[in-house]
Amino acid sequence: MTSTVLLTALLPLVTDLARELPEQERFRRLLQSLRLVLPCDAVALLRLEGEHLQPLAVDGLAIDTLGRRFKVADHPACRSS
Repeated sequence: MTSTVLLTALLPLVTDLARELPEQERFRRLLQSLRLVLPCDAVALLRLEGEHLQPLAVDGLAIDTLGRRFKVADHPACRSS
């Protein structure tokens, strides 16, 4: 990864720190920048709530994903060893 790509992804995030943005917009911009740095088909920001993961923002996934909850125990990659 070149420094130009990294700067292109990070500079808008740094600029956003000084702005009053709704939480959802801030998350959306974070995921958008992440996809510039780590090319992928989709990305989600998840919050652990007890034994479930709650999507806070998605990029590249169906918007109805935001209304779902995912049980950590049902996903082997999420289990601790």
